[in-house]
Amino acid sequence: MGCRSLRHNSFVSIAILGCWIGAIGCGCQRAERDTATLFQPASVEYAGCAVVSLGPTCTLKPDRKLTLWVDTGAMEHIELAPGAKIVEGSGALVQLGQRFAVVVSPGTKQISLVVNEGEQPRRWQLALAETKPVTWLDRAAELQSEGKFADASRLLNEKLPTLSGVQLGRALSRLARIELRQGKIPEAEALFKRSIAQHDKTGRISAQIEDATALAHTYMTRNGRFVEAELTLSAIEKKAELYSLARLFLLNSQGGLARFVGDVGREIDRFAASANLALRLDQTRIYCICIRELALTYARLGRYAEAEEILRQALKRVETPYPRARLLHAQAWTGLLRLEAGQQKSSDPASRLREALAIYEKLNAPATLRFNLYLDLALAALHAGDKAQPIAWLARAEPLMDKADLYGRFWAVDLNARVAMQQGKYLSALTAYRNLEQLAEAAYTPQYIWRALVGQAEVWAAQGRSDRALACLQRAVGQLDEAAHRIPLGEGRSFFVAQKERAARLHVELLIGKGDPAGAMRLARHARAQVMRSLFDAHRLVGLTPSKRSKWTASLERYWRIRRDLEQEAANDWQLPADEVGQIKERRKLVRQQLLRELNHALELIAPDEGIELGGANWRKPRPNELWLLYYPGLNGWFGFADDGRQIVARPVGPLAEGAVPSALSEQLLAPFESVIAAKEKIVVLGYGALNHVDFHALPFGGGPLIAAKQVVYSLDLPSTQPPTTHAPSPGPALFVINPTGDLPQSEREIAQISPAQRAQSGGRPSTVLTGSRATAEALHHHFKNASSFHFSGHTATEHTGVWQRVLQLTQGDRLSQGDILALNRVPEKIVLLGCETGRLEGINVPSLALGQTFIVAGSKSAIVATRPLADRTAALFSSLYYDGSSTNQTTEARMRRSLNGMIKRAPKSDWSALRLVVP
Repeated sequence: MGCRSLRHNSFVSIAILGCWIGAIGCGCQRAERDTATLFQPASVEYAGCAVVSLGPTCTLKPDRKLTLWVDTGAMEHIELAPGAKIVEGSGALVQLGQRFAVVVSPGTKQISLVVNEGEQPRRWQLALAETKPVTWLDRAAELQSEGKFADASRLLNEKLPTLSGVQLGRALSRLARIELRQGKIPEAEALFKRSIAQHDKTGRISAQIEDATALAHTYMTRNGRFVEAELTLSAIEKKAELYSLARLFLLNSQGGLARFVGDVGREIDRFAASANLALRLDQTRIYCICIRELALTYARLGRYAEAEEILRQALKRVETPYPRARLLHAQAWTGLLRLEAGQQKSSDPASRLREALAIYEKLNAPATLRFNLYLDLALAALHAGDKAQPIAWLARAEPLMDKADLYGRFWAVDLNARVAMQQGKYLSALTAYRNLEQLAEAAYTPQYIWRALVGQAEVWAAQGRSDRALACLQRAVGQLDEAAHRIPLGEGRSFFVAQKERAARLHVELLIGKGDPAGAMRLARHARAQVMRSLFDAHRLVGLTPSKRSKWTASLERYWRIRRDLEQEAANDWQLPADEVGQIKERRKLVRQQLLRELNHALELIAPDEGIELGGANWRKPRPNELWLLYYPGLNGWFGFADDGRQIVARPVGPLAEGAVPSALSEQLLAPFESVIAAKEKIVVLGYGALNHVDFHALPFGGGPLIAAKQVVYSLDLPSTQPPTTHAPSPGPALFVINPTGDLPQSEREIAQISPAQRAQSGGRPSTVLTGSRATAEALHHHFKNASSFHFSGHTATEHTGVWQRVLQLTQGDRLSQGDILALNRVPEKIVLLGCETGRLEGINVPSLALGQTFIVAGSKSAIVATRPLADRTAALFSSLYYDGSSTNQTTEARMRRSLNGMIKRAPKSDWSALRLVVP
C-alpha cells in the first residue's frame, strides 16, 4: 500500500545539506574509465588549483593544497595514492560525502584516489602541474591590491606588446579587472573579450570561465545587457564541468541573471546549486553570498519561514565576521518582513541587527550597508513600540542619505512618516506620504506609489476618518494591479509583498465597518485574483520554449536599460522642491510609456491577452442552487462572506486557532451561515491562506460531514471568460494513465473498473489506457489533443524551484510539470489526479498553485485532486466508486459526492477527506 508520491526530500536537506535532487545537477569531474581494470569512476569535486587547463590538468598554488569532496560516507573507504597527504583533522561529512584537504608532495605528477565502497572500487585521478612565478604579474597584482590602479595599469600596458600565449591571457585578465575597478566599463569589457579568447586558445579553462563570468556580471549590473550575458555564460557551460570551482562561478552568475530577468525558478535553482557546491568545496565566502541570495529570494516571494530556516542553518556554519554580519542582516530583514506582513515574530530582529552593526562598524563596512541597517533598526524599534529609538536610528541614517539608492531613500521617507504617526503627528505623516507619492510618480515606481497611498490611508484611519482612508485605498487598488504584476521584475519586491496583505486587511476591515459587505467581498476576491495571476505568470515562465525565453530576456533587457536611466535621473529628486518634482513628472511621461511598452512585450510571452484577468465585469456569480463561502483576514481576525446570488452576508469569525479540531472549525466557519447553507444544494468554497488547507467538505454539519448533505467544490474564482483553451465536445474519448512506474499493484483494479464504464460514457468512442512503458510524455501530449477527460493514477514528485513545481511521474524518467501543463495548446475538460498531493498547496501563509489547480488555470472545467499523501488502496476504492457505471448522467459534483459518501460507508478510516473537487 504505497503512497503515490516521490517527494525528493525535505526543504532543509535540499537547500542546505544535500544536492538538490531534480533541480541541481551534481556534476562532478569523472576520470575516464581504465578498461584494463575493474574500477568505476568516482564522483569528486575539487578546488584549490591556481588554474585548470585542458586535460584537465591542475596547476598547483604555492601552498600545494587542494580541497576534495568525495561521494562516500566514510573516510576509511578512501585510499589516496602516494604523493598526496590528507591534512590532519580536515575530514568532514558534508552532503553525504567526505570533504578533506590534501597537500601534494613536490614532483607529484598526478593525484589519484580509490573509493573502496560497494561491490566494485571506484577511482578518480587528476593530472598536476607546478606554478611558475611571473614577477611582473605578481607586482601588478600587489599594486592593484594597494589601490595603485594607474601604476598597475601602466606596468601591464608596457608589457602587453611583448606578450603571447599564456602570459598574454593573464595580463589581459588582470588589466580588465583594474579598468573595471576604475569604472572604465567599455575598456574592461574589451579586455575581457580578448582575455577570454586568449585563455580559450591556450586551453586555460578555469581562467576563461572566471573572466567570462566577470564579463557577464559586468553586462548585467553595469549596463543591463542580459542577452550578451546569457550568451557569454552559455558558451562556457560544458567547460565548467571540468573544474568544480569554475562551475561554482558559473552557477552563481546564472542565478544573478535569472534574478534580473524575473525567472524566480531558475534563480532559486542556481543559487541553491552554487551554495551546495560552495559548501562541498569549503568556499565560505562564496557560500555566504549564494545562501544569502537564496534566502532573500524566498523572502521576496513571501516565504519567510523557509528564508529564516536557510539563514539559521547557514549561521551555524559561518564564523568569519563580515560574511556572518551579512547573514545576520538578511535574517533580521526577513524577520522584519514577517512582521510587516502581520505574522507572528519568530525571532528578535533587533538583536540580530545590533550584532551585525557591531561587525559593520568594526570593519568600516560600506556606507550603503550601514544606511540600510540603521533604517532596519528603526523599523524594528517601531514594531517593538519604542518611541525614542526609531528617531535615533533615523538620525544616524540621515548623513548617509546621499550614499543610498533610490529605493533606500523612499524607504527612509516611509519610516519618517511612520515615526510621525507613532507620535501622533498626523499632519507631518500625511505630508511625508504625499511627498513620497510625488517622488515615486516622478521616478515611476508603482510599488512606492502604492505604498504612499496606503500610508495616507493608514494616517486617515488612525484619526477615525474611514471615508478618506477608503478613498486613498481605492486609489491604491488601481496601483496594486500594476505594481503586483511588475514588482517581480524590480527592486523593493520584498517590502511590497510583505505590506500588500496588511493593506488589504485594513481595506476589508474599513469596508465591513462602513456596512459594505459586498464591497469587502469584491476586494477579497480581487486580492485572490492577484495571487492567482502572479502564480500563473511564474509557472508560465518556467515552461517557456528556448525561443520565447530569448525574446523574454531581450524585452527585459530593453526595459531595464530605460528603468536604470530613469532611476539615475531620479536619484536626486528627493532634494528638489515639490513643484519642481511635479514638473519633472510631466516630462517623464514619455519614459513611463516606453517602460510599459517594453514590459508588456515581455509579459505577452507568459500572460497573453486571454490570461488570468483580475476581476470586474467578467467575474462569475453564484447560480440559483449555489452558495459561495469566502473567507479573508481582517486586522484582528477573519471574516466570512456568504453570497447566494441575491445578497452578501459578512460575519466576523475571529482568529484561527492552530490545530483546531473539525468540530471547532465547523462552529467557527459554518455555524454563522447555517441557515443559508441549509437552503442551497451546492456549496462553493473560496479559501484563502491557512483556510486553503481546511477540508470544508469533511467538517461536521447537520449530524454528519458537510459532503453528506451538500455538494462541495473548491473554486479558484477565475473570471467567466476563462478558460481560454478550446475544448473538444463532451462526451469524447477519455485518456487514462495508470501506474506508469509499475509499482502500484492496486491500480490493476482501477483499469478493470474504469474502462467499461468510461466507454459507455464516451459515446462509443474508445478510451485510451496508457500503462507502464506506454505512458510517455510524448504520448500524453498526443492524446491531450482530443481527450475530453484525463485520469492519472500514479506517483507525483516535487521540483523545488521558485514556484515549487510538482510533476506527474511518467515512465522512464518522463514527467509532466505544471509549466508543461500551462504550455499545452489545450487540456481535457475533466481531470482526475489520483496521486499524492496533486492538490496540495505549499505552506500556510504562502500562495501556491498545485497540479490540479494548474489544469484549471490552463482551461479544464473540473479537477479531482488529493491534498495529502494518497494510499494506493484508497485511490483504488475511489476509482471503483467513481466509475461504477451508475453515474452516467450525473454531474461531476454529484458523482464526487456519491463516491466520497460511498467511501465513508465502506472505509470510514481511510483518508477520504484528502480528496476534493476543484473548479474554475
